[in-house]
Amino acid sequence: MTEENELPPLSDERQRVLDEYLLCWSRTRAYQTVHPKVKYKTAQQMAWALWKDPNFRAHLKARLDEAHMSADEALKLLADIARGNVGDFLLVEKDGTVSLDLSAAKEKTKLIKRIKNKTWQEH
Repeated sequence: MTEENELPPLSDERQRVLDEYLLCWSRTRAYQTVHPKVKYKTAQQMAWALWKDPNFRAHLKARLDEAHMSADEALKLLADIARGNVGDFLLVEKDGTVSLDLSAAKEKTKLIKRIKNKTWQEH
């Protein structure tokens, strides 16, 4: 390794197998997607050998580490959701109509990732 946290790069082929694996979670299927002419048994053996490679495993671990949520982060998110109160974002008008302020909810909670407006006409 060149630096403490820097891994030697993977070949394009190995990088594609890694990317495919992270989509399907099957070593053999990932290998066969990158090498479609390889028979199933051969793909199993080649994938097994690839996963034994320390550099490949280090790249896989690095990708999983950057994507995963720590236990503390997960607990905090769950607590925020459990403590959330949609009533904080309800607007009650004088005439009794109720609306939901989604923009405020998005800013103050982790429950809304994005808001998309759609309009339609009734016939």
